[in-house]
Amino acid sequence: MNRTTLPLLLTCVTALLGCATSNSPPLAEGGKRPASEVAVGEMSSVDSTDLQAALDQFLALPPEVRGYLDREIRPLTTEEARFRALRQWAFEEFQSQYTYDPGFTSPIDRLDESGRINCFSFSNMFVAAARYVDVPAKFQLVDSPPQWNMSSDTFVVSQHINVTGLLRRTLAENEQAVLRGQMARSTGTRIEKLNWDKLNRSYIVDLNPSIAVDSYRSRTISDREALSLYYSNRSVESLLAGKGDQALAFAQQAILTDDQSVTAWSNLGVILSRAGKTDAAKQVYLKALDLDGSAETAANNLERIYRRTGEMRKADALAARSAARRKRNPYYHYSMGETMLEEGDLERAQEHFEEAIARKEDERLFYYGLAKAQIRLGDYERATRNLEQAKEYSSTADLWRYEQLSAELRSASHNG
Repeated sequence: MNRTTLPLLLTCVTALLGCATSNSPPLAEGGKRPASEVAVGEMSSVDSTDLQAALDQFLALPPEVRGYLDREIRPLTTEEARFRALRQWAFEEFQSQYTYDPGFTSPIDRLDESGRINCFSFSNMFVAAARYVDVPAKFQLVDSPPQWNMSSDTFVVSQHINVTGLLRRTLAENEQAVLRGQMARSTGTRIEKLNWDKLNRSYIVDLNPSIAVDSYRSRTISDREALSLYYSNRSVESLLAGKGDQALAFAQQAILTDDQSVTAWSNLGVILSRAGKTDAAKQVYLKALDLDGSAETAANNLERIYRRTGEMRKADALAARSAARRKRNPYYHYSMGETMLEEGDLERAQEHFEEAIARKEDERLFYYGLAKAQIRLGDYERATRNLEQAKEYSSTADLWRYEQLSAELRSASHNG
């Protein structure tokens, strides 16, 4: 099946696959109706006490982790020292204890039980630990190239999350004097007072170091948004495991936590549609599109429902709108270029990669793709230029692509 048709033919869900969080309690407790029975129109708010309890557990550290932090990291006197020690612990001791599993959502208080970790559980643990030792830390959603994969008959779009924070500079008087002198010499202006806000240093901690150093757009998100993404992740995982009722409960919890989450509404629509609740699914997809008119997952799935129910005019209108958005998206052209490469249509692949570059000229993946197409077309001179462009925009961790493709280019040009 042509990969580019999958979003229109198969149910599509969005998840932070490889990115899971803590084992938080349900928000509907006491005498309230369980989440699986809550009507769509009633899922707009949540009791603040229930939410705070869920957030507290979401960031609750296991006792053994607290003990280690109390002994080894909290006594360090500077924020910078605590951050460095925490980062070393996170990569050298914490994450190395577990097997990486991008498709498994393990709560941070049950990691020893599961033995598995992924990018969100790592980020969740780092945020909780950093705050415990008084190091600023926030969740950060990363606009990295979307990853698409098939699981059963569901087309899953993966997102990515990591951790960021701002470390405060603390210098003694003599260190400040030296710094003022250096700045005065470099600017030619006498520096009476330092602007510490400009001297603070931001950091990124990511289980995938190549993403941490790349120039992807990103935004910090609140703990509430992160908790909602956790529930969304659990809903997708349950759906893929064939646990429809559990998937519905988690999806509704995601909306109860953050009713502005397009991801939560879109995934709820998938679950309702799978359960045969077509009218409710339509309502939910329309809600997602009200929140974000460019929500492609919701638009594709709603179009699929319209075609199934014979509402062709609405389906065609959605398809036209989605097609126009995709053509403006450089990663759509990159995906099309890769598809054309797989199918052997090298000229069209080259056109799509060039279109992607025209819309985003600093993405090394586009130049790699274009170089691959040009090597196979025998255009070695242009392939060399584009490979050099790819290297220019690559991180150190990504240079293996350059070396691999360079070897392919040398072999092809020699044999040619």
